Amino acid sequence: MITQLYKNNPSSPIIQMAFAGITTDGVKAKNIYTKVIQNRLSSDSLRAEALYQLGCFFYSRKEYGLADSMFSEAKKKYSIEKILHMSALSSFNKKNNEKWE
Repeated sequence: MITQLYKNNPSSPIIQMAFAGITTDGVKAKNIYTKVIQNRLSSDSLRAEALYQLGCFFYSRKEYGLADSMFSEAKKKYSIEKILHMSALSSFNKKNNEKWE
């Protein structure tokens, strides 16, 4: 059903978020989250969720600097516990990676 909604209305930020959450293609989800962030119709809370999801994407790839950047931006828009938690983790891992490089 979400796939059909996305096909019928691919520019709706809410539908984009729903579709990105169910797709198994990580790169496609990353691109959709980026579109949500750039979409002028997206609310701050929706942008924050897209930034959070991008942060998780980069974190899972051990790209802690990018993850930290996404979580920091998300915190500016909408401060909720899961964003604060992942922001702290990515910041910690970013610092540890820099120390060992």
